[in-house]
Amino acid sequence: MFIKSYRDKRTRDAFLQIAEGATITVYDTETTGVDKTTDEIIQFAAKKYVYTNGEWIAGPEINQLIKPYKPIPPEVSAINHITNEMVENCPHMEDVMPDISTIMDADFWCGHNIIGFDNQFMKRAYDKASYLRDFSIPSTRLTLLLTLSSVKIVVNITLVLCAIISA
Repeated sequence: MFIKSYRDKRTRDAFLQIAEGATITVYDTETTGVDKTTDEIIQFAAKKYVYTNGEWIAGPEINQLIKPYKPIPPEVSAINHITNEMVENCPHMEDVMPDISTIMDADFWCGHNIIGFDNQFMKRAYDKASYLRDFSIPSTRLTLLLTLSSVKIVVNITLVLCAIISA
């Protein structure tokens, strides 16, 4: 099932025992910087999949620009190409938390750098919006989840794309 080595044995074991109806949310964020205590999420994109009859079936998705409470620094815009003008009329994070919380309600989370980055930003966003969430659920990097039950899952927030491709 796994081509690359895994970092977390609990996560690997959970993925190896996929049950009918299991869910995985593949997600990514863009932020105003890298400081997990002060910077904010300015884009959230995710797609949820449900394991049905031996296949991962695509479910709901979200791709939302989010207005931060402080301006996006020009050096950040140069990297993620999200400008203050783009988010000017967008909702704040707490306004989209109900939709985000629904899609994040899954058995597993997967993303490019969610363990060391995105999960920490999400935890802070949940706390700030007074939403309860268990952040101890199995999470893995996309590079570690190269194949799962003969399905490849791809996320590319730069292209604003969440897609599933049969292996």
